[in-house]
Amino acid sequence: MDNVKLALLTVFHPSDMFLLVKRRRSKVRPLPVLLLLTLFLAVRFAAIYITHFPLADVQPDKANLLLETAIMLVPILTWTLSIYAITAIMGGEMTFSELMTVNMYCLLPFIVFTIPISLLSNILSTSESALYTGLHTVCIIWICVLLFAAVKTMNNYSFSSAVGITALGIVGMLLIWCVVILLAILTLQFFCFLQSLWLEFSISTLK
Repeated sequence: MDNVKLALLTVFHPSDMFLLVKRRRSKVRPLPVLLLLTLFLAVRFAAIYITHFPLADVQPDKANLLLETAIMLVPILTWTLSIYAITAIMGGEMTFSELMTVNMYCLLPFIVFTIPISLLSNILSTSESALYTGLHTVCIIWICVLLFAAVKTMNNYSFSSAVGITALGIVGMLLIWCVVILLAILTLQFFCFLQSLWLEFSISTLK
C-alpha cells in the first residue's frame, strides 16, 4: 500500500484514505503503524526541547519521557481498543488492523505541524501565547474530527449513529482507565500485604 499516498489523502481528503484502507484491507501491514507511533512520540519529545520555554507546557529539565510516552500513547490506544470493541458489538464493518491503521494516520496533523509550531514559538512572546495555544488546539480538534470521520466512514454509519458510537467509545475509554487503575491499586496493595507478611515472618524467626 502506498503509505505516502495515504498520508497525503489524510491531510487533504481523509474520506478517500479511509475507503482506500478498507478496500485494500489485505495489504494492511503493521510497519506503517509502528512508524507513525514512533514519529508521534519523537515529535512530542522534540517539541519539549525546542519550544520557547515561557510557552512550554513541560520544561526540558523536568521532562519525564516515560510519563510523556504514557500520556501520548494511552489515549489513542485505549480509544482504538474501545471503539473496536463497541463497533464489533454494534455491527461494525472494520477489522482491528484497519482501525489501528487509520487511527495512526489520523495523528498526522500532530506529526506534521507540531515541530513548525514549536519553532514558531521561539519568535513569540508570552503576550502572544494565545496564537501558540490556538494552533495546538486546531491540531487536536483536527485529529478528533478525523477519528470521528474514521468511525463513521469505515463502518458506513449515519451521522447520528457515529455520534452515539463515539460517545460510547469515550465511556469505554474511561472504563478501561478505571479498570487499569483499580487493578494497579489492588496489585500494589497485594504486594504490600506480602511484604508485611514477609517482614512479620522474618521478625518471628529472629526471636
